[in-house]
Order: sequence, then structure tokens, then C-alpha cells
Amino acid sequence: MTTGTPSDRQQLNEDWLRSRRWDIRYANGEPVTTLDGLAQVLRIDRQEAARRVLAQPFGKAAPEGLLEEAETLVAKQDSV
Repeated sequence: MTTGTPSDRQQLNEDWLRSRRWDIRYANGEPVTTLDGLAQVLRIDRQEAARRVLAQPFGKAAPEGLLEEAETLVAKQDSV
């Protein structure tokens, strides 16, 4: 059974996520560092890749540039 307050558990979850490494790679072993690359590896479009980066826990470990690309793309979609 987990003890502690919900905020304690949330902090533990955030700490755990920050300690994870982004380890999504192309078939040749090169790391994925762009939104286009993530879309290619996952075989989805850029918009879906951006949505997943921002919605899924693994996105918190994404390279800063990729995360910024995703935020920009989603913001553009929301403003349309």
C-alpha cells in the first residue's frame, strides 16, 4: 500500500520521470532528436507525435528542442 499524501506521490512520480532518459532511437541506433524523427519512428504524423510527447510521461524526458517543437505545433493547432 502506498502511503503519503497525493502531492507526495505526485512529487515522487515527477522525480522518477525526470530521472529517466530519452532513449527512442532509429533502427540504426541513432537517437531521435526531432519531432519529424519521432513521427517517422512511431509511424504516425507530426501532429500525433507532438500530442503524444506532450500527453505521455515519456515526453518529460524528451530533448528540449523536440519538446519545444511539440509545444509550438500544438499551440498552432489550438489557435486555428
